[in-house]
Amino acid sequence: MKLSIAKRIENGEYHVAIRTSDFNQSEVENIKKFGSPKVSISPEKVFRAQSGFVYDLLLHDIDDDFIFPNTIEAQSFEVEMTSRIKIALELLKSYRDDFSGVDEIDL
Repeated sequence: MKLSIAKRIENGEYHVAIRTSDFNQSEVENIKKFGSPKVSISPEKVFRAQSGFVYDLLLHDIDDDFIFPNTIEAQSFEVEMTSRIKIALELLKSYRDDFSGVDEIDL
């Protein structure tokens, strides 16, 4: 998986665009089997430019532009989200399918 973070200032607002992409085959298989881990933005909701306030995001579907009033909040968000996305990716990679398969029983 690749994490891209783009930052810009526009009209006095600090934008942080975060995008996940390029999941490898093993990660895609785990998402199909177990679902995508959620990446929490808590403890507070954050304004997402596309659709308003949000509390969490699905790891495989992060492609969002967040808006902050100052550089300190924007940079703090970037650092925190990078850490949380790494944790979510580690969780995704830890999933193991010990259930699927065929059991044949002679009776």
